[in-house]
Amino acid sequence: MNDKKTLVVYYTSSGNTERVAQTIAEALGAHIEGIQEVKPTQVDLHGKGLDNFLSMGKTAFRAITDRPVGIQSLQRDVADYELVVIGTPVYAGSVSSPVRAFLHQECGKMKAVAFFCTGDDPANEKVFVQMQGVCGLEPLTAFPFHAPEVRQGAFQPQLEAFLAQLGEATARP
Repeated sequence: MNDKKTLVVYYTSSGNTERVAQTIAEALGAHIEGIQEVKPTQVDLHGKGLDNFLSMGKTAFRAITDRPVGIQSLQRDVADYELVVIGTPVYAGSVSSPVRAFLHQECGKMKAVAFFCTGDDPANEKVFVQMQGVCGLEPLTAFPFHAPEVRQGAFQPQLEAFLAQLGEATARP
């Protein structure tokens, strides 16, 4: 797997997706880059107060209604990589708007993709269907990381399963 030039791209709001992305990038010897919104919305999944409630509502609404969001250009060109691993948090059962914007923007340049997500639902298959629909590429693998385990730092078994699936998929001719 390490002989492929790989880029890990992710969006995070709580830090969970970033934590997983960094661990995947380290394991694969890959480059890593975060997706940044042009006008970020502050989201605290465990925060309190009206402002946080409204921000969460806005973020979830944009995700489930496919509302566009502006993102900053990446430092790296996805076309330079054989594999792009893309990570998203899950909002109201949907892919995050920044990741959706990234997929729309970069879909024609990517050669191969793998997906992962972080969320409280341990399955989240709907998110991967959405991601594939936007980018038009079937992922080599798609893996849901369970956010409570990520928050506790107890996601090593999930990471190993993801890497094994990815290794099997890239070993196929």
